[in-house]
Amino acid sequence: MTAEVPSRGDVAWVSMEPTRGHEQRGHRPHLVLSDERLAKSLGLVIAVPMTSARRPWATRVELAEGSYAIGEQPRTFAVDRITKVDRTGYDVTGVVKVVTMLLGG
Repeated sequence: MTAEVPSRGDVAWVSMEPTRGHEQRGHRPHLVLSDERLAKSLGLVIAVPMTSARRPWATRVELAEGSYAIGEQPRTFAVDRITKVDRTGYDVTGVVKVVTMLLGG
């Protein structure tokens, strides 16, 4: 675990076990959507898992060549589950739009 607090657009590496069904398993990268104030005040992060698998789904957002955010699987997890933070500074606008659409907004 790391004491590092991720910022919006960073990639946080997290072990998400236990999982069920089609949820992403194992130690995986997650694109951070929440502001670091949430992490600092409540110790929580809102993020979506990332994958290298390209799928022609409206809920997948390409972040970089061969890197996709899985917009249909937003998760909230404790900061102390994070093992590593990559300061990528990805633009999360497209992913936030997907999550908002899925929530009926």
